[in-house]
Amino acid sequence: MAKDPVFHFSVVGAGDHKDIILQNKETGVPEHEANPSDQIWILPLRGGEATPLTDIPGGVKNFTWSSDGKLIALIRTDQDTKQEGELKNRKEDQIEVDKNYKFDRLWVVDVAARQARLITKTDMNIDDIDWSPDGGRFLARVSPTPLSSPPAANER
Repeated sequence: MAKDPVFHFSVVGAGDHKDIILQNKETGVPEHEANPSDQIWILPLRGGEATPLTDIPGGVKNFTWSSDGKLIALIRTDQDTKQEGELKNRKEDQIEVDKNYKFDRLWVVDVAARQARLITKTDMNIDDIDWSPDGGRFLARVSPTPLSSPPAANER
């Protein structure tokens, strides 16, 4: 049986109009995990249909819109390399403890250009994010590995 999507949304004013940003989140997927179908959509309040903003492999785990509505900060988990994917398909993959982590990384999407840019390139796990009040920096909760991530607020 197909699962009904659950939409998380936030409303942001940008210039002289307002948009709603939606994230489709599949029912039954824990809040701190992403599903490949978990993407961000924009719905203009002035009319029209929702349009996808992201098509990110692996999906979007969490996001927050900048106060000016021009940028979206999001968290995305590293994906398997092509070689790792091929090994998994052949069932020849191995799980090595404390090696080859798939980190949650911070990305920024330029809404107008619809382009994403990786911000965190060092190996650390981004657990949660928010914009600074001036919109020029981020506040992030980080962990050295994905295994050391604290539980999400709704899991405590």
